[in-house]
Amino acid sequence: MNLKQVVTAAFIIVAVLGSFTGTSIFYSKSSQLLKSEVSNHLETTAVSRANNIEILLEKYKELISITIEDPDLKILLSKTKKDEDYNLWLEDVGEDLDSNIDIYKGVKKIFILDKDSTVVYSTEKSEIDSVKENMIKEIIAEGKYLSSTYLSEKNNIPCFSVGFPAYSSSGDVLGAVVMEITIDELTQIASEKTGLKQTGDVYLADSEGYMITPARFIKENKNFMEQKVGEEVLKNISESNYDKEHKIIVYKDYRDVNVFGTHIRIENTGWVLVVEIDESEALGEFRKELMKTSLMIIVLISLLVGTAGYVLSIKISEPIKNLTKKVDRITKGDFDVELKENRIDEIDSLTNSLNRILASMKLAILKTGAKKEDIGIGTKKALEAKKRAEKKMKESEERYKFLYEKASNLNCVIDPKGNVVNINQSFIKKLGYKKDDIIGSPISKLVTEEDRKKAMKALEKGFKDSKNSPEMEFNLLTKKGKKIPVLFSKGHEILYEKGKKQSMLITGIDISEKKKAEKEAEKRLKKLERFAKLAEGREEKMIELKKKIKELESKMKKGKTKKTNQKTKRKTKKTNQKNKK
Repeated sequence: MNLKQVVTAAFIIVAVLGSFTGTSIFYSKSSQLLKSEVSNHLETTAVSRANNIEILLEKYKELISITIEDPDLKILLSKTKKDEDYNLWLEDVGEDLDSNIDIYKGVKKIFILDKDSTVVYSTEKSEIDSVKENMIKEIIAEGKYLSSTYLSEKNNIPCFSVGFPAYSSSGDVLGAVVMEITIDELTQIASEKTGLKQTGDVYLADSEGYMITPARFIKENKNFMEQKVGEEVLKNISESNYDKEHKIIVYKDYRDVNVFGTHIRIENTGWVLVVEIDESEALGEFRKELMKTSLMIIVLISLLVGTAGYVLSIKISEPIKNLTKKVDRITKGDFDVELKENRIDEIDSLTNSLNRILASMKLAILKTGAKKEDIGIGTKKALEAKKRAEKKMKESEERYKFLYEKASNLNCVIDPKGNVVNINQSFIKKLGYKKDDIIGSPISKLVTEEDRKKAMKALEKGFKDSKNSPEMEFNLLTKKGKKIPVLFSKGHEILYEKGKKQSMLITGIDISEKKKAEKEAEKRLKKLERFAKLAEGREEKMIELKKKIKELESKMKKGKTKKTNQKTKRKTKKTNQKNKK
């Protein structure tokens, strides 16, 4: 390589290294920013949907409270079956419950427990007089009852139960009212796909990690209530890990897939809302675009700096070229050459040294009276000796310049038959062989079977046209059989001996980390575009839910008015019957 090429290459290398460092920092910061955006998105989704679920549970609580606050219910629970009017009050309360079951959306049955855990009345008549001891104990102890999801006995539909105690005027527990409710509305809130892209998943789980609502990717033939959340989530939702709530972490979900996930507890319940999205989708597309942008920046900076280096190399190399030509004229006997000063200090110093040598030679010839031919200057013999020395020097340089034993690049010298002539320490260390195991062996031994044919064709082409040989990528095999992707540079050095091609130097670099990064980036950069729709439709869902609650309250008020009129008529009828008696 001449000076111009060396200077230009040096500038390009510096540009590539500098821009690569800069873009790497930019890439890292951008990835962190993306993760932060994904985290904010998941947290917003979790908080919003948890609020909606709490509103829904509050609605069910209000429905039960309406029944609990009914004076007739409290009178019924304060009586026993031995009382004469017990059946009248039971009939009255039962009619109210039967009418309410048709009004309350999603409620499959309502039943009343006395404080002795007996079902006093149920809209599902087969349950009357059954005993639910554990349920009434929990209601009395906790002030409420909330079950996990189960399949209803009557029609095998996923349901959950909610119950609250009824108190006397003195504050004593008289019994409880329990509703069995389908999970349809819970599932509708949790499983809404808006803003979750292709792999977003939201579901409820109990304190033991079992799903309350179905996750998005549960197989149709599998009972979701038997499915547990991922182990990492289960650790974080345990009682000892309240500090992990809202934190975004990467873990394996119930499918054993890496996801970004968070969880939030539903207030006053043992339930947890889990929000997840596949890591590959969350980061994929963005990282892919970021990688393209980074590469474009590296190429652009390299071109600009390389051009600047080329221009500078011309300014440096031209004076040296001129100086070389004049020295050549001196060797041919032209002592009248004028060596001019130069603005570059090093070249100017060299010029001054040559001027002093030239002056000394002129003075020596003048003092001795010798001719130039007598001292071998400009003669054919001198010129031939010079050429031989130059050729020998050139051959020596070409023969040994590849011996960079401590270079990080993978350097290897191959003969025309494809056998390894020499190899540097980096190459040996990378493949795990001893040097003696490789020297003299075919290079094909080090290449994977699928790349072997391509590699040999490339080497054959390199020997024929080394300067225009393309950049090639092959998988090499270590001694243990591991594949290592290596990128071999374009253009190879041919080493000569006595004017004949003896061997060729090939240089490569291990690109395992690059391949790994590209593969990781390709996985993750498929997710970003779906997050833009995160907040869309959320407000409408809240408005719609509030509207439904208002409609339900309106229906309940109408039903209550009708019920009150019916009660008044029945009481009047009872009073008249007593008066007649």
